[in-house]
Order: sequence, then structure tokens, then C-alpha cells
Amino acid sequence: MASLKKARTVFQLESIGTWFENIAVRSNGLLLATRVDAPEVWQIDPTTGTGSVVVTFPPPITGVTGITELTADVFAIGAGQYNAGSGTVVGSWEIHLVDFASPGSLTPTLVTKIPEAGLINGLATWDENTVLAADSEFGALYKVDVGARSAAKVLQHEEMTSPAGAPMQIGINGVKVRDGHVYFSNSMRQSVYRVAVNAGLDAAGPVETLASGFMVDDFALDADGTVYGATHPMNTIVKIVPGSPGEVIAGNVESLELAAGTACAFGRGKDDGKTLYVVTAGALVAPVKGELREPAKVAAIGLS
Repeated sequence: MASLKKARTVFQLESIGTWFENIAVRSNGLLLATRVDAPEVWQIDPTTGTGSVVVTFPPPITGVTGITELTADVFAIGAGQYNAGSGTVVGSWEIHLVDFASPGSLTPTLVTKIPEAGLINGLATWDENTVLAADSEFGALYKVDVGARSAAKVLQHEEMTSPAGAPMQIGINGVKVRDGHVYFSNSMRQSVYRVAVNAGLDAAGPVETLASGFMVDDFALDADGTVYGATHPMNTIVKIVPGSPGEVIAGNVESLELAAGTACAFGRGKDDGKTLYVVTAGALVAPVKGELREPAKVAAIGLS
């Protein structure tokens, strides 16, 4: 087993109890991090280590989850009502667009509500007009048509659901698209899967298990199909190459280095393509050694 890679802190919030949920990277290299404990999107400059709120959602929205770039500097974002203590509000989840290239205020524009969804979580771009949205609560994948401002359930497999007796109702979590396949993680099943799909987003084959034994939250997908997963309560990053067992490459369950990593993404800045940026929830749900927590942060891991 190769030696673990070190993670360095790029930016950290001030208060324990904060929670970065997902991350996307703009073409200019700036990072966008969503907060599930507040209706906010933060922008972080990894070269200066500074960050600030750039998008705020109005009430009754309380938290922001998935984020994906739909077209150049236009991002689709999932938002709804969620509380770490009491859970999600079914029927509160929506998909919005924010144009980061537009001057002036960054105001979210509602695309559609998804009233049947329990918890809209990871998002992925299928094409410039279509977003895939994972419903972690009820174990399904939605197709969001941005032009038609509508959403429809397209995939629902057992592997997307939370298993009976699980401590939390969190099934499908992260989702990505690559070469005619939809990749997805399932936190409570501790597995990462993929399924081939056709142009209409119908399954074109069986669900394939890529790796098991890792409680992957959301993940990044390399050009060759390698998965880099943030394992939340396990406080690690795992590398999963299809056809091979996954391995831990950074972090430790007994360390705050990557305390409750929730998602990760590759850098897009100059000489930044082999940097994996990780957002965390500060071990809020599962304290390190039963007692240690910290404010949410953004960390960086050099993969080269």
C-alpha cells in the first residue's frame, strides 16, 4: 500500500456546526462550496485562501446541496429544507440556476420544484439542458429539463435505496456521468456503482458494483473513470479504479485532517489539474474519537 497523501487546509469557516456539502470548480479556478446548514454558496480562492458568501437563497430554503456546471459559468444548484438534527422536509426541494458570469447580484433562478423528492443531493450534468438529480431519501434519480422547467424520475434501482435497518435514510448520494454511464454512490450500502444508459436515460444494462466497504458521500470522476470518493464519517479519501479494490489515499478515521469529507472536485486553475479539493462537515455527525469536531473547511490533496 502506497503512503498516504497529505491534505492541507485551503480555507476554513469560523464556527463548529458548519457544514460544506458539495463543491464545484469554475473555469477560472475559483471554488464554489454549498452549505447544507445555511442557505448559502461560498466562493473560495485557492491561491489566496480567502472565501465569502456569493449566493444566498431566500426562505423557506434552509440548506443547499448539489451543484454542477450546466454551461460555461452557469451552475445548477439543489436547495431545500434540511436540518442535521430533524432531517429533511419532503417536498421542499428545488433546482435553481445561477449565472456566475453575469454582472451584479448573483440571484438564484428557480428551474423547477420536485415535490415528490425527499432529499435532492448530488447533481450531475447530462447535457447543456439536462441535469441529473439524486434523491437520497427515496432512492431515485431525476432528469431535470431546464428548458421545459420540469423534472421526471428516470432511474430507480434497489442499489439506489437505503437498506432496511440502516441508521439513516440516505441511499444514492453522489452522481456523475461518463461515457454513457451514470456513476453513483450509496452511503448506507457503502458502495459505488455505475449503470450504462441510453440517450433517453433508460438503463441499458445491469447495475455494476465498482467497490464496496467505503461509505462514500460524493465523489470526483477522473478522465479514465477512476473514482475519488469522500467517505464522510470515515474521514478519508478513497481511490476506486474499476475492476480493482478501492484504497484509502488520504485521511484517517481518527484524524481531523479530512473531518467528514462530503465531496471533492479536481482543480481547473493553472497547474491545478492534479489537485483534489475536498469540502468537509467538520465531523459534525460523527465526532473524531467520539468528541472532536471543527468548523467546515476546504482541503487540498496533490495527486501527482
